[in-house]
Amino acid sequence: MDDTQGQPFITLLSLCLHVITAFIFASGFPRLGLPAYWLGESLWCFAFSALLATLSFFFRRKVSITAFLSARIFIFAILAMPLGSSLWLIFGLAFALVLDAGASLSLNAGTAIGAAVAAICLLRTALPLQAWNKDIPGRFSSENIFGIASLVLVFLLIRMVSALRVRALRDAELMRQLNDSILALTSANRGFLSYASEVERSAIAKERN
Repeated sequence: MDDTQGQPFITLLSLCLHVITAFIFASGFPRLGLPAYWLGESLWCFAFSALLATLSFFFRRKVSITAFLSARIFIFAILAMPLGSSLWLIFGLAFALVLDAGASLSLNAGTAIGAAVAAICLLRTALPLQAWNKDIPGRFSSENIFGIASLVLVFLLIRMVSALRVRALRDAELMRQLNDSILALTSANRGFLSYASEVERSAIAKERN
């Protein structure tokens, strides 16, 4: 989609989600039983993800946007690894990813990004993992189930809005082409009328002569 009219709002919303999620993560971090220095490293990951979201606003080529989103998915996966049943702490980043992908990429590319985020959430919630010498069980907590369901709903909503947006852009382009054709026909008709009028005047002048 080439229309970037609403992109500043999308980028601002994504940055707000980063800030809110970082605050929620920092507030819930002491209950995770993880090493204290992980908090600082995680917040740096949040900051880097926010930087990539900001760069996506300035570099609007599809290749650049896809690269930035892929890097953010990798950051999300790193942050998700030690969380287990507390994955809900970083669902704001998942929402930001799905939002940015749906607003910036085509329907198929946005679907691929959304599917990748959902797969990470499901696998990390369901499967046990050993990360940084720590056994992290996989368990579907009520918060994670609610978060994944909300993520799916947001993803479907964004797909529907994107489809409507693509159709609106296509209709606008067809309308523009129709208007151009009408203007061209009108101009040709005026030229024909002018030519006919000139021929008539010439015939009258010849008849008088």
